[in-house]
Amino acid sequence: AELGLLGEGVRVRDLESTNGTFVGTARIEGMVLVPPAELRVGRTRIELLPADLPAPEAPGERLEFGALVGQSPAMRRLFALLERVAESEVPLVLEGETGTGKSVAARAVHDASPRAAEPFIVLDLASAVDAGAVQHGFRAARSGTLVLDRGDDAPAHIAEAVAAALGARERGELDVRPIATSRTDLRARVEAGALRRDLWFHLAAVRAHLPPLRER
Repeated sequence: AELGLLGEGVRVRDLESTNGTFVGTARIEGMVLVPPAELRVGRTRIELLPADLPAPEAPGERLEFGALVGQSPAMRRLFALLERVAESEVPLVLEGETGTGKSVAARAVHDASPRAAEPFIVLDLASAVDAGAVQHGFRAARSGTLVLDRGDDAPAHIAEAVAAALGARERGELDVRPIATSRTDLRARVEAGALRRDLWFHLAAVRAHLPPLRER
């Protein structure tokens, strides 16, 4: 079966398979599913979930993660989430006000990941001049981590180039772990039409909010 990301959901298309593609008990040739949803390909169950995963409800035991330090419940929940995310390859969005430690958190995730020995590259999307700068950033971060800094301030032509590169990553053509940082709520910007929807879906496998000092 083929799964494709659309603005309104996930398009599922059966590729004339022998065992069939099912939603519930109905065998389908094609339809659009809105997560959360489940389909079955042969005897394999596939669960489609919303892009952002909530942070753990209970604070973890860690009082630090990389260079981040904190004892408040908000920070301990953050550390528990970052620890789990670091072990995976999923894209990550770090949101928080200026000075909350987004760049430090991105470095800590990289250092705790299987890619720790590989390049750690920061690409400032707000100051990138053209698609060539984006392509260079992805090449430089090959096998490592690429921080897409200030994703909420990316000009339209830069956002388009980033979306194209992330699409190539999902097709297995680029080996890079992306981490985006934003001072504002990226989902709200998507809903307001200020950010490409496909870019949001490429990036927001997991969202982590870094609380300001007044909440720590």
